[in-house]
Amino acid sequence: MAQQQQFCNVDPRIWQECAGDSFTVPKLHSRVYYFPIGHLDHSPITPTTQTLSLIHPIILCTLSSVDFLADLETDQIFAKLLLTPVIDATVVPPVEASNQEDNGDRVVSYAKTLTTSDANNKGSFYVPRACADSIFLPLDLTTPSPSQELSVTYVCGVVWTICHVHRGNPERYLFTTGWNAFVKKKHLVVGDTLVFIKNSARKIFVGIRRHNMSAAASKITEKTVINAVELAKKNTPFEVMCYPTVDGFVLWWKMKL
Repeated sequence: MAQQQQFCNVDPRIWQECAGDSFTVPKLHSRVYYFPIGHLDHSPITPTTQTLSLIHPIILCTLSSVDFLADLETDQIFAKLLLTPVIDATVVPPVEASNQEDNGDRVVSYAKTLTTSDANNKGSFYVPRACADSIFLPLDLTTPSPSQELSVTYVCGVVWTICHVHRGNPERYLFTTGWNAFVKKKHLVVGDTLVFIKNSARKIFVGIRRHNMSAAASKITEKTVINAVELAKKNTPFEVMCYPTVDGFVLWWKMKL
């Protein structure tokens, strides 16, 4: 039986909007410093003294490739980086390339952190006016019950149909039919943040920034970091995973000036 796919590719622009402005991936072919101990800071496990003794504090590398991905199990976006150790630090680095193809596509986004009523799977989602105006098609407020069916594509490619209405006292924009199913399926809780994104073709996407990052962080282990360090010692390219965090990003690389 074939192994079920655990992750999917995400458009770099959509990925970056989901990650937020505070977290950026270095440009392809950039020289970066990899900090293994800083990488372990993403993990909920406190490294042992023995582990720390095996880890080189800093490794100069070239960023050879980048994959922008989403975990199908946790719904968390992450990046897979291929780092190549720099043997001769005096060699002039190659010209930096962008991580995104300049195809003219532009995106706009709006992020909202879920409240208690938003995360209630028997309730509705309050859509801020700024979000409705910048992301969704305008509702005809001259009709008795303004509404529209939205097709929203999750970052992993699944399309969700959600009803967008304008009603209540006071009147406001809401998600109703279809919202509860999304809450249940994605296990949304208070503090999670939804990021709505619209591209130049007016296609709407949604991503999640988890308030609790433990599920994603648990995938970064002492073993994976030690393996990376061992490969680096052999001047062999190695892969590392990085997960944007919600509570202040822990950057474990630094651009070499």
